[in-house]
Amino acid sequence: MSRLTVDDCQQPSVVVDSARGDDQGNVVIEGRFTAAVGGGALASVEATTAAGALTVARLDPATGAFALAGQGLPRGRHAVALTARDGQGRAARALPAAWVRPRSRSWGEGLLYQVVVDRFRGPGGAALAPPVTPASRAGGTLDGVRAEVERGTFDALGVTGLWLSPAYRNPDEARLNRDGHMSQGYHGYWPLASREVDPKLGGDQALRDLIAAAHGRGLRVLLDVVPNHVYEDNPLRQAHLNDGWFNDVNACICGATACDWGTHIQSCWFTNFLPDVRWQEPAVARHQVDDVRWWVDTFGLDGVRVDAVPMMPRAATRRLSQALHRAAAADEQPFVLGEVFTGPGPDGLAQI
Repeated sequence: MSRLTVDDCQQPSVVVDSARGDDQGNVVIEGRFTAAVGGGALASVEATTAAGALTVARLDPATGAFALAGQGLPRGRHAVALTARDGQGRAARALPAAWVRPRSRSWGEGLLYQVVVDRFRGPGGAALAPPVTPASRAGGTLDGVRAEVERGTFDALGVTGLWLSPAYRNPDEARLNRDGHMSQGYHGYWPLASREVDPKLGGDQALRDLIAAAHGRGLRVLLDVVPNHVYEDNPLRQAHLNDGWFNDVNACICGATACDWGTHIQSCWFTNFLPDVRWQEPAVARHQVDDVRWWVDTFGLDGVRVDAVPMMPRAATRRLSQALHRAAAADEQPFVLGEVFTGPGPDGLAQI
């Protein structure tokens, strides 16, 4: 089955063609406004950043084209809250971003450093003692990562971007794995709350502070997101137990007898406490995409690493990419990286 998403032509729309910043702190945003059916032409454009408002450098009601400019912006990523209105006051909005003095102009030319937050540093950058077991929490925090950013640790390594492990609130309790060992969600891949930074990592403000510190040194930030499944006590699971939002746990646990990965990869559960989201349901797909957009927009992320890509329909990552890219300028679109686990040995290497 194919589905087509069509914009509401009764509402105006805006497209950002370009969002550029230079090393002197100058930013230029260029875009186009499309009127609603029967609606008026472009009448005004407003745009603000955390550092202040941009000025309108050009506005053409006939074509809908506009340009905005800002000067003296500090180093970092500047999210631009843009609103374009017609003469009747109907608005179209976008949230592009422009970089001033990034350590690399693109992800492809930079060096990415992966941080498993719980395993990195404690508050203030304190060293961590080994966890009680290899699958227990060690106590790393987002503040610990921020401290190392501010110390220049990543600058000295030539790093241009950080890849952070998932920041979702995860359960406190340890769970029994199929291998007979107990483990905790120190890694972040058991989302108990889909739109909350885990207090054990420092909470929402700690993530904001880390990203601000990283951006202030020209570092881009990529966050791991988990749209394939949730923890069993996640409110989403509780609200949709029997309405088709999740694949049936009684049908398949990945890798179990009669549930091989190759046949059931898009419907099996990783384990019996991680309900598998059923992306084929349109309402589910919209919800999961909105969750990922919430993380990007709320915290000003430069991109996401999408967990468990093969376990979702191919349309899932296409939907995510489209949603993240549509609101951004072509030259500063959020980076979307997908995980495809190949396994060890020569067969895995051959897949790469």
